[in-house]
Amino acid sequence: MSMENREKIAEMERAEAERLGMDVASYHKMQEAMRRKKAEEEAKKITFKKVLNVFFLGGFLFLVCAFAAMIMCFANGATRLPREKAKKDALAVALKDILPPFDNDIIATEKKVSPGKGRYSALIYTAEKAGKKIAYAVKVSTMEAYGGKMEALVSFSMEKRILSFVITEHSETPGLGSEVAERKEKKTFRTLFAEKEKKAFPYNLPPGAVLDQFRGRSTEQAPWRLRSMGGNVDGRSGATITSNAVTVLASRAALALNEMLKKEVVR
Repeated sequence: MSMENREKIAEMERAEAERLGMDVASYHKMQEAMRRKKAEEEAKKITFKKVLNVFFLGGFLFLVCAFAAMIMCFANGATRLPREKAKKDALAVALKDILPPFDNDIIATEKKVSPGKGRYSALIYTAEKAGKKIAYAVKVSTMEAYGGKMEALVSFSMEKRILSFVITEHSETPGLGSEVAERKEKKTFRTLFAEKEKKAFPYNLPPGAVLDQFRGRSTEQAPWRLRSMGGNVDGRSGATITSNAVTVLASRAALALNEMLKKEVVR
């Protein structure tokens, strides 16, 4: 804009300000306020262009989400079988740890049982050797642990007595609840450099103060409770909730096995 035009505009603004009875600065503020109000009104108006922009933006986001969902579905489908196989392999290894030596396809013996009017369910596996049943393993879970979900495998003899008990999944607090749920070999200066001796079943696993209390207990004694709740199971001080969850798992496993064997007798 030329100097001459600027001067003309300034003269017009001064004349308009005098007409309205205000100085030039106040006139400028009034004009700025009017422009701002007009812009706000224009922004609030629904125009075809705005609707079109929203439509295109929504369509673009839909396509992005659909493409991402397709990729996730493809990845899930592509990895489903390997994940299932890895899960079965891990289960097979865990079953070998808690059961006496067996020679059958134990995963194929899986049976689902829902005792207690369907309040929970359990998976039961039957171990055989030379065509003869030698033990059972029960997979159970509970949401009553301090960290939420806790899963376990409990093995039983043919006399329905607990052989071994391991927690296979938990989210307990390290140093407190984890000491109840996990089996750990105590390290001393003497054992630190000593050659690890492989013990025979059922003493092949590291010790667990709470877990080992259930070894030898009959399913007929279930459900069990902590001593602090009137039962005969010692929990760990400072980890009562975790100790109780372990007791619940052992009880559920025993009751599930009783339920399955009862049904087999009826048949």
